[in-house]
Amino acid sequence: MDVAEIGAELRDYAEDARRATGTPGGVIAVSDGSETAEVACGWADLARQEGMTAGFTFPGGSLSKIYIALAVALLVERGELDVDAPLSEYIKVANPLGGEPLTVTHLLTHRSGLALDTYDAVMGVSQDEVMTLVRELHGPEYGQVRQRWVARTGAAFAYSSLGMALVAAVIEHLTGMPFARFVAGEIAVRAVLGTTSWPGGPGWGRGESMTGYMGFGDQAVPTPVIGSRCASSTGVVTTAGDQNRLMANLLGGEGGLLRAETLRWLTTPRVEYTFLGRPIGMHIGAGVQLRNVGTREFAVGHNGAYPFGWWSASWTYPDLGLAVTAAGNRWDMRQYMEIEPTWAWQVAQEAARLRAGGAPRHPGGRSRSYVAGMVTGGRLHGLLGVGQRIGEDELTEMVAGTRRVERGEPWTGEAFTDGLRMMESARTAAEIRARVAAEGGLAETVDLTALAWGERRGGTMMVSREYD
Repeated sequence: MDVAEIGAELRDYAEDARRATGTPGGVIAVSDGSETAEVACGWADLARQEGMTAGFTFPGGSLSKIYIALAVALLVERGELDVDAPLSEYIKVANPLGGEPLTVTHLLTHRSGLALDTYDAVMGVSQDEVMTLVRELHGPEYGQVRQRWVARTGAAFAYSSLGMALVAAVIEHLTGMPFARFVAGEIAVRAVLGTTSWPGGPGWGRGESMTGYMGFGDQAVPTPVIGSRCASSTGVVTTAGDQNRLMANLLGGEGGLLRAETLRWLTTPRVEYTFLGRPIGMHIGAGVQLRNVGTREFAVGHNGAYPFGWWSASWTYPDLGLAVTAAGNRWDMRQYMEIEPTWAWQVAQEAARLRAGGAPRHPGGRSRSYVAGMVTGGRLHGLLGVGQRIGEDELTEMVAGTRRVERGEPWTGEAFTDGLRMMESARTAAEIRARVAAEGGLAETVDLTALAWGERRGGTMMVSREYD
């Protein structure tokens, strides 16, 4: 299926997925390197009733790491950077726990010994303080529960935004300019990225951002402005179209950012990606994520998340000849780090499926009431093995007696504010749990609210399992 056809097929699917995931709005861009299609749906801002368009920007979070990886590849291609040289030749950073000599390769493949981290978040605008952060003994999560360095270099995989920000610091050392300026001149201009910018860099703040929302069941609350002290590895702001023009460069061919041999170097699998010690079906190249290694659906790129309002997926499928980027403006506050249920992931996967020859799907053809009837029939006649039909009179009574059940009291801003303020001074997981336990009945309310919002695992909504 060509790009124009994919774009046309995605219009209905994108809207159906938006409603199913409770996402206010989103944008997806697809390209084969010459032809491009962009689809926008829903709302950029709910309060203003401002419809989504392809021109709205979004914080890309870890999409920033693609730019770091490309910057490294450019310097390697020019012979200006040896990724396997001791890191101390470029910046004064060492792993206090020892191990192999620390290199840029260790940082790119998340085997430096640094801990799994978040954003080193602050209120307000992002900034780079990586050389300060790397000397701090603990990360900020849950009252500094985790040390910065947790393993010997080369011994284990742990995804680290700080580690990738240190790579950006190496780039600054070699080029003599801020990372944001190097990206603007060496990547953004060449890839024709008209809106993409970085905190404090050229063009910062241009473009209008879609509002990001925290999702609490069917409530969408605008996220506060949260900054990162690792701006180079988490701070890019872009549009789906801009980002996808960058990703089209990873399709190869004449006029791309990298030579063919450099592109192969960038996308060669180096280590298996694991999360909390478990494989998740991905690998890491030279700073980029790799999926479906060894198949026709091989993909290179990265997922992005920025708290607590935006999720994005940006992937290139070289063998399919497709680049796809999607961004949606809802963060499900029941959990912290799962991209699969998000609008961005669902529509990006659908675009790739169509390109690979999958048949178009039109989920809007049947209502949810129809699906409810199907589930009832499947459970009755399949699971229970009942051979008789429900009589028409009984079925009529069932339908007539159907009502929508209220799943909670009306939303009030005053109560939301009180709850937020109550947790402001709770830093550790133990303190958070103690606040919940201190008020009679509150723990039960939290559990029942989680059920109302669809949480089924239990115990993970108040304290994230990734950093507890």
